[in-house]
Amino acid sequence: MISGISLLQKGGIIVYIILFLSFVATAIFIERLIYLTLKKKKFQEIRNSDNCLEKIKWNCENENVEEILENFKENEIKSLYRYTEIFPFTAEVSPMLGLLGTVVGLIKTFMVIESLGGKVDVSALSGGMWEALLTTAVGLTVAIFVVSLQEIVEWMIDGVKQELEELLKYCKKISSSRVCNENKET
Repeated sequence: MISGISLLQKGGIIVYIILFLSFVATAIFIERLIYLTLKKKKFQEIRNSDNCLEKIKWNCENENVEEILENFKENEIKSLYRYTEIFPFTAEVSPMLGLLGTVVGLIKTFMVIESLGGKVDVSALSGGMWEALLTTAVGLTVAIFVVSLQEIVEWMIDGVKQELEELLKYCKKISSSRVCNENKET
């Protein structure tokens, strides 16, 4: 029986590159999972507080509520998508690296055939074939895995954006009622 480590070794350096990309994408997925969960909770807490405008006004020097809310929304949406470029990059590059590994494995196989003078020994060919097949399989597996991670993150971003919209509606409602109350007092 062949162990996982010996499979990786048979796949060559390209398998290690593909797996590295997978680990980076997984680490970013975990970071985004934590970040988006905390961000959604923060938006809910701000919406449930008495002074939501003061809590989001800190990054604006302007007193215009519409501009404050728009700037807040732009900054928050940018932060939601931070680092997510790794998902489509990894999903696109992994199968191509797998294909490259296939080509490298086939080149090695043909080099062995040439060195044997055309007298084919199946066991001598197997190293290149292993590399060819394993890199393709690993590349496709990582691509499928990372696309799944990307979809989960996109789903979570949509939920946080929805919570952000609810927060902004609430803040607009609060600000308009304050303006109405101030106008009644004067």
